[in-house]
Amino acid sequence: MLLHPCRILQIYTTFGESGTPGGRKTKCRTPQQILYQAALRDDWESAEPILEKDLSLGRAKMTKRGERVLHIAAVARSTRFVQKLVNKLEESDLELPNNGGTNAFCFAAASGVVKIASIMRDKNNKLPNIISKHGSAITMAALLGHKDMVVYLYEVTDLAALDNLERFELLEATIQHELYGMNMRDLFQ
Repeated sequence: MLLHPCRILQIYTTFGESGTPGGRKTKCRTPQQILYQAALRDDWESAEPILEKDLSLGRAKMTKRGERVLHIAAVARSTRFVQKLVNKLEESDLELPNNGGTNAFCFAAASGVVKIASIMRDKNNKLPNIISKHGSAITMAALLGHKDMVVYLYEVTDLAALDNLERFELLEATIQHELYGMNMRDLFQ
């Protein structure tokens, strides 16, 4: 079962505008709340001092659903923030899933921003081949109609590693969103 596209955007509502769960007003914001807001706004300057003091916050779950700051920055299309954060994290940190089993690379694929996916893959080339319980990054991008992302992921994903169900879901998504012009024969060799 693939992650519904609307679910990706639900992380925006986990914290209200004030940066607190449910939008409650507070005078004191925690480091996690500051990181969350900084990731949404592509504001590395606010995040850097916090991560310099405690890099483990770069790996910590930030939302009720277990999204980490990299998940949040990826889906918010915060390219500069992602670049700076990825430079600080270990290769294996990029594989950390949320509570639903989806890593930040899948969120990057869902965002449609090829640069973000490329930054992550340059740090950890295993990412395109990690299949979450919601499917592969390439299938997620295809389901959302992100042609440029699908073309990029087609080049960096080991299609032979996809199981038959995942291959058919990818084929169906490319047809549904008219992502023609790609050599889908590779899916069935």
